[in-house]
Amino acid sequence: MFAGQMSFDITPTCRLDGDFLAYARQEPPDFNGDGDTDDWIIEVYDARDRETTRLRLSLEEYFSFLLRAGVLAFSVSEEAQGGQDLNGDGDAEDCVLHLADLRKMARPSFHRGDPNSSNTIDISDGLAVFGFLFLGDPPALSCKESADANNDGTIDVSDGIYLLEWLFIDGPEPATPGPTKAPCGLDPDPSGSPGDLGCELYPACR
Repeated sequence: MFAGQMSFDITPTCRLDGDFLAYARQEPPDFNGDGDTDDWIIEVYDARDRETTRLRLSLEEYFSFLLRAGVLAFSVSEEAQGGQDLNGDGDAEDCVLHLADLRKMARPSFHRGDPNSSNTIDISDGLAVFGFLFLGDPPALSCKESADANNDGTIDVSDGIYLLEWLFIDGPEPATPGPTKAPCGLDPDPSGSPGDLGCELYPACR
């Protein structure tokens, strides 16, 4: 049994399955870090460890998810994910089905300071931070935590500067779990906390 302290503008859609409670939650604030505050996202409470995990993909509709046998199925709009081509068909106009096995779900490990996920930290990573912030290129980051080089809980110009100073003038190295020369690791900020920016995918640490 657990009790949560949160409020909803309308009655939320909830799914209960064994140890898992999944529910849709409406912004604001900007839960998924995409720059707007009008999305519906899913949070999952796991009774096994009493942890709540926030899935940072914007739902197509607040009721558009199912939970059966520990597997969460939900649909998302590519347009609502910053125009990402989630299914690789060359456009960003689709609704895409996602499946998440909650029994195997774990916070992904990653390297800090590698926002382009190349498994090498160089000047292109600093440029990726600036491009994301000011040019919309890339339009989204698959592992936002990796871009938060100083782990201050936000992605801003200081992260690009931090990386360049480490690379070229012996500044401090990227924060825990460290750069690519260090082992893959987890974000030290608790899941769902303000400092947890999320990491949907970091292939080098799979």
